Amino acid sequence: MKKAMKWTAMKVATTTTAMKKATKTTAMKKDGQDVLKRVRKVEKQVEDESEVLFGLQHRVCKLEKQAEELQHLALQLRAQYPVRARQTPKQPAPPPKKLQFPWEMHYSLEHNIPYFWNSETGLAVWERPV
Repeated sequence: MKKAMKWTAMKVATTTTAMKKATKTTAMKKDGQDVLKRVRKVEKQVEDESEVLFGLQHRVCKLEKQAEELQHLALQLRAQYPVRARQTPKQPAPPPKKLQFPWEMHYSLEHNIPYFWNSETGLAVWERPV
């Protein structure tokens, strides 16, 4: 009987050890599967982001090509239609004779010509008074 008990105790101990190992192995397999799932998820994210990056790079290339075409067109337009310098309105040369008092000569920026003003009467005329 002692032998049977010893043998049973050994069997229980062996079974317990085997169960512990099996549980540990199962837990390790589950951890490994979880890690594998996370790795696959990260790989999928990288793949998705790579596709987005490729699309953005393609769009940048198209925009650079359009920019080159616009620059070429701008050069053609500049050659065809050269920019003219702005001309400032020229004031006419002062009349040779001096005006008699109370007349004063002023310049109309609106009409780009001189006009004459009498300081006593307030009268303004376009033609030089005699």
